[in-house]
Amino acid sequence: MSQLDPSIDPALERTPTVLLVDTSGSMAEEVSPGPDEKPSPRIDQVNEGLSIFKEEISSMDEVEREVDVSLVSFGGGVTVEEEFTPITEWEPPKLTESGRTPMGEAIDKAIDIVEKRKRTYKNEGVPYKRPFIWVLTDGKPTDMKPNDDRWDEIHQRIQDGEDQKSFALFIMAVGANAKESIKPLHPQRTIALDDGKFREYFEFLSASVEQVSSSVDEDDVDIADEAKDFEEVFQL
Repeated sequence: MSQLDPSIDPALERTPTVLLVDTSGSMAEEVSPGPDEKPSPRIDQVNEGLSIFKEEISSMDEVEREVDVSLVSFGGGVTVEEEFTPITEWEPPKLTESGRTPMGEAIDKAIDIVEKRKRTYKNEGVPYKRPFIWVLTDGKPTDMKPNDDRWDEIHQRIQDGEDQKSFALFIMAVGANAKESIKPLHPQRTIALDDGKFREYFEFLSASVEQVSSSVDEDDVDIADEAKDFEEVFQL
């Protein structure tokens, strides 16, 4: 019996995407999305952004048929809000904030989910592109710190996965302090995001998924360069 959603066409190459979202207590802080806009809680802006991501991908006729999305939140604990689901069937949940920032556990969980999904694709004979893991956070991890054993373990797991092209992982850090505290974990792909620019982040994410999904050879698409350009536009 197939473990994949029946709506998946096995002839179409899948683009698996994990959204790893910080829902710790600090996400309740109100920030302004723009100079003339009323401040609102970060978590509300993230929820709006998830809907934008869904809408953007859904407007891309060919792309939407190929994208599988999984959502994992980390705030207090780590919760798999949604296992991999075709984005045509996915309804963004309403996230709420609470607790601390177990980022190490969350990254571990996301990589496990990716590896499980890849095994399923292989067992079902379904082609797929390199999975993407997008981490969005506004603070430093509370379950690890630079150079402790847990930090080194997660850093090595990310590095091994990147080197083997098992996945590509990006960390979008909200605010300069968040970036500086997290960057040593994954120096090449930690990007600073100005506070309140959640809408722009999810629009960039949608465009990146479209690029990868539409490419014949994913190695021809350099999302790292695109991310750096994004950071320059919205730099702190």
